[in-house]
Amino acid sequence: MPRRLHFVAALAWLASAFCQAQDFPNKPFHLLVPYPAGGPTDAISRLLAERMKDGLGQAVIVENRPGGGTLLAAEAAVRAAPDGYTWLYTSAQMIIAAELNPPAFDIYKDLAPIAQFSKVYPLMWVVHESVPAKNVAQLSAYAKAKPGGITMAYSGYSAPAYLFGQLLNRTGGLPVTLVGYKGQVESQNDMLAGRIDAMFLTLAPVADAVKAGKLRVLATMGDERSPQTPEIPTLAEAGLPDVAFPYWNGLHTVGGTPRAVIARLDQAVAAAIAAPRMAERMRALSFQPSYADAASFGVQFKRDAERLRKVLDESGVLEQARRDAGIKGSGKAP
Repeated sequence: MPRRLHFVAALAWLASAFCQAQDFPNKPFHLLVPYPAGGPTDAISRLLAERMKDGLGQAVIVENRPGGGTLLAAEAAVRAAPDGYTWLYTSAQMIIAAELNPPAFDIYKDLAPIAQFSKVYPLMWVVHESVPAKNVAQLSAYAKAKPGGITMAYSGYSAPAYLFGQLLNRTGGLPVTLVGYKGQVESQNDMLAGRIDAMFLTLAPVADAVKAGKLRVLATMGDERSPQTPEIPTLAEAGLPDVAFPYWNGLHTVGGTPRAVIARLDQAVAAAIAAPRMAERMRALSFQPSYADAASFGVQFKRDAERLRKVLDESGVLEQARRDAGIKGSGKAP
């Protein structure tokens, strides 16, 4: 094609994108959530959707697409049109899932960051009241004396609980038998019933059970103590390994979406988390409002991917997860 025609085609594309952005939005949005309905992630997604609707003037339809360690929802997102009307709830778990079992798409190229909207309070390591341990040292002694060690719930091979459990087993610090669940609601019910010994979760869904003494918090996952339970040590402070899992949550859309459209969505996220009482409602669900624009969120996303892959490769946990999941091959760094 002659250079002049290339130039004309480029101008036409820019004009089309500009008109699309000017007319945006003019129909409902779809927010794909890679977790089951009923849990805290579902709740925060619906809260965000409600506020985004207020700012954009269009309905936001929340669709739960659990499975594949978050990759089923991601696959549905990348198949959508790059027009900004399809969003994907994202967390660092998608990074792990893509490293564990590389999908047919590229999460770094086929998805485009919109913004980060929150950080989750550090996950709590909780045991049932029947477990005779009030701290990690006592739990370690109990686990070593119990055949098979303690039982601990996890939801997917890319989940922090699974990765932490494998680290414990590989380092010999505390024997664990991992028990898989489809989602937190199911595992939480079994935890409250005493069918499993331990699990990781945010405090909000079990705060009443903790206050009543039915569950006991022994440690938190993360670099710092949680402001919700400042008296509880981190895993590192308790002498155990930590996967240093990032706790941000954000929104992505389809790669190739016009920048002007992404900028409009980015602004809507910022306005949503700044809305009256939004911070209060988010904290009640154990989410801390934390905004980062599209560019900053994209940099953080790739930086965390590189760091997580290095930690998991060096520890051998990623390869163990592949064996457990029956997966061959390895992931690729972004």
